[in-house]
Amino acid sequence: MNIEYYTAMLERNRVMPFMKDGRTVCILCFYIGDNQDLDRFINSDPWSVVEDKPSGELAYIAQLITDKDVKNPALSYQIWSGFKDYIKAEYPSTRIICWRRWKNDKVYIFNKKIQGEAR
Repeated sequence: MNIEYYTAMLERNRVMPFMKDGRTVCILCFYIGDNQDLDRFINSDPWSVVEDKPSGELAYIAQLITDKDVKNPALSYQIWSGFKDYIKAEYPSTRIICWRRWKNDKVYIFNKKIQGEAR
């Protein structure tokens, strides 16, 4: 674990932990920016802290780390809902949450629109 990365992301309020029954279920690290920032977010070193724009319309999930507990799949909706609510409340300009996943030696980018109006 890269303590410098997580410390810097914490200082920038770009880390969201999820707790359940006294354990850390997962940790999400994210950036806020616009569509033109997406390539920069994707292509950055996973342990570098990238400058972002809190007024942006896009939230990019840079890292998602779980504790690999067998109960985690049952919590995925709760975690996703909590993250969306947090993004809507703290970054009201954000309209899209996106992330990348590797599969069969290819990178796939996923986008989900945030439903409802942000405050």
